[in-house]
Amino acid sequence: MATLKDVARVTRVSAQTVSNVVNQRDVVHPETRRRVLAAVDRLGYRPNLAARGLRRRRAFALGFLVVDPSPRYLADPFHSAVLTGLAEVARDRGYGLVIQGSPPGSPDDGSLADLFRQAQVDGAVVTLGGTAAERRRHLAAVRRAGRPFVLLEQPVGEGDDAASVLGRNRSGAAAAVRHLLDAGHSHLGFVIPSLAWPAVEERIRGFRGALRPLGGRATGQVWPCGPETKDAARVATERLLRERPEITAMMAANDLLALGVLEGGRRAGRRCPADLAVVGFDDFDLAQWVDPPLTTVRLPGYDMGARACELLIARLETGRFPERHVELATELVRRGSS
Repeated sequence: MATLKDVARVTRVSAQTVSNVVNQRDVVHPETRRRVLAAVDRLGYRPNLAARGLRRRRAFALGFLVVDPSPRYLADPFHSAVLTGLAEVARDRGYGLVIQGSPPGSPDDGSLADLFRQAQVDGAVVTLGGTAAERRRHLAAVRRAGRPFVLLEQPVGEGDDAASVLGRNRSGAAAAVRHLLDAGHSHLGFVIPSLAWPAVEERIRGFRGALRPLGGRATGQVWPCGPETKDAARVATERLLRERPEITAMMAANDLLALGVLEGGRRAGRRCPADLAVVGFDDFDLAQWVDPPLTTVRLPGYDMGARACELLIARLETGRFPERHVELATELVRRGSS
């Protein structure tokens, strides 16, 4: 296995210069940097993260901390997209990645901070589900651990220990409502999971806010479906359409629930989009392959994970966040379901 000294010998520079390049210190001439990186790639050199961590009293590892009731939380398409962006940036910058999950109602509200206390990670990207009180409790536990972190999908408040990365969920949901209104629909339904997620709360605000100026000329029904599953959304949709047969368009809090809405509409005898228009949220890979292809609001999960990782590493290496609040745009993607 190639060593740092092997790279230095091949490129005829000092070991310190190679170290500066590998650790992305902006003190090396661009041509020298290019030669060193080419040799690193050719020789297959990989830094010894453990040794580097011992020298600097850092773990050179980041955490991905998730509060979610599902034991399959990493199979969630949004978490998967965020994790991919996070992992790719961490890998490219020479950091490892540790994943920790906890259910919202966990009595050990400090469990997410254990990785900090045990010095296994230098900082973390955090995403929180559950009630507002549960989220506050977990957030306080992470903050008490005294390490920097980036919070996804909700503002983080004051202090230089944290930053936030959000999608523009409210404006995305409002755009979906306007799309349905423009298509002639005046009675809308919105299927959401019963578990409180900050992003979903913002989507509800966007849904209601877009309808409010119309007064009684358009109505909207927010309908919790219970667990965040396709089957739960299907059952909820069938019940909603029985109770509110005037509804001709439905939104779902994410694309997974939208699949259940499509199935529930079919079971209720509604053709999509002729009798029931459907709009999802997130634009997961599956959205374009369902029948009919799903109109949805694209949320850049991969970009959110990558940006959060970049902010966190900047804070670890420079002592400050370059930005403390980042919002990424959403986009309505029109397909065959509406």
